Amino acid sequence: NSVLRAFAHSADPGRCREVYSFIRRNSIPVNSYTFPFVLKAAAAAAEDSKSLLREGASLHAQVEKLGFLSDVYVANSLLNLYAACEASMDRCRKVFDEMPLRDVVSWTTVISGLNNASQFDEAVATLTQMRSAGVTPNRVTAVNVLAACAGNGDLQTGRWIHEQVRKNHWKLDTILGTSLVNMYGKCGGAAEASRIFEEMGDERNVYTWNAVIGAFALSENGEEEEAIKYFTRMEAQGIQPNETTLVSVLTSFLHSGRRRLHEARRIFSSLLDGKYGIAPTAKHYSCMIDLLLRSDELDEALELMEGGGTGTASMWGAVVSHCRAKGRPEMSEFAARKLVELEPDNSSHY
Repeated sequence: NSVLRAFAHSADPGRCREVYSFIRRNSIPVNSYTFPFVLKAAAAAAEDSKSLLREGASLHAQVEKLGFLSDVYVANSLLNLYAACEASMDRCRKVFDEMPLRDVVSWTTVISGLNNASQFDEAVATLTQMRSAGVTPNRVTAVNVLAACAGNGDLQTGRWIHEQVRKNHWKLDTILGTSLVNMYGKCGGAAEASRIFEEMGDERNVYTWNAVIGAFALSENGEEEEAIKYFTRMEAQGIQPNETTLVSVLTSFLHSGRRRLHEARRIFSSLLDGKYGIAPTAKHYSCMIDLLLRSDELDEALELMEGGGTGTASMWGAVVSHCRAKGRPEMSEFAARKLVELEPDNSSHY
């Protein structure tokens, strides 16, 4: 077991499976401490979901045959393996439902798996079941439930989790604090997101900055300029933005229109020039082109699309709509042809 444990936590977890195969071939006895290491290694070493499911099913059968499924530690390890793969959530839930004993790790693992499968409503419902079963959520549960609330916009449950954070005096470290900022931002609570962000102090990282910038970028209360202020602070503090940061910042300009077009141009130009060390993506181009169209800068939008070779079907579709609204039939026809070239099988373009 010590050797299995070492390989399970190593950079080459596949070796753990080799050792386990040797154990099985030589009929060396195993116990309940063996499988958590093997299951952990299997989840880490799997190349894709198919191999993960295949390996999981094989180990699951062995665990069941040897009678170790009643051990909560072994069962939790099996849950964790299945929860790592979106396609295996049914198996994960089946193992969970058949467990004679479930602890906070069991419940939290299922919630995490449901999040991975984007089943956010189910994840929140599982929290309700967990509380009904008399199991108290911990910090890890809180982080996972906050992710679910961010996914489905459940502000009420998110606030309940925040209350548990206060009651239990849990420190707003990077992970928990960022999860709260993200939840409030995605649920329309930009002001609350900002307050928590300020409380975090030195615990903030680029993901925390992204969460608060995103909160204001998506705000429908005319607070989008706060996103730019936070981005300016971020730069001043030497925090390197990433791809998501720039998408949120450019998105925030969409609400300002022509009024702040010059500032958007400056940031986008800096992105193209390599200032941020990020390769511009279709999302960045899409935001900038959308802003140019809203500002009635059609020629510049077309130049950007053709010059960068980034014109996607959705971008050309936006150009078609803009040209029709502005009474520019020739440009509308040109954009429509581009759209057909990209998606010739889409009959709605004809």
